[in-house]
Amino acid sequence: MGFNESSKMFVHALGIISSISKGMWEVKLQSLQEVGFSESDSLTMFKKFPFVFMASMKKIEKVKQLLLATGKFNMSSIVNSPEEYLGAALSRGLSQGCEFSKARI
Repeated sequence: MGFNESSKMFVHALGIISSISKGMWEVKLQSLQEVGFSESDSLTMFKKFPFVFMASMKKIEKVKQLLLATGKFNMSSIVNSPEEYLGAALSRGLSQGCEFSKARI
């Protein structure tokens, strides 16, 4: 997948990959595509923020919709900085994450 073994995300990614089956991996990829991310986008987000594969698609979809609705973000913003935009919402809850994103604007 192109991970740098000295990257701080490498250990997290390894843990996530080892905790889900190949079938579940495919389900997650498909689910991300269903909410608007390409396979390439999904893999980019996984590399930058592996925890995206542990989150529910319902939550990811809500965060994505809220960010896009502001008009200040696009899919590229989310893909290139998933830890910043999705991470805050996924780790603190949707409303707090959105408040964090608003503060970043």
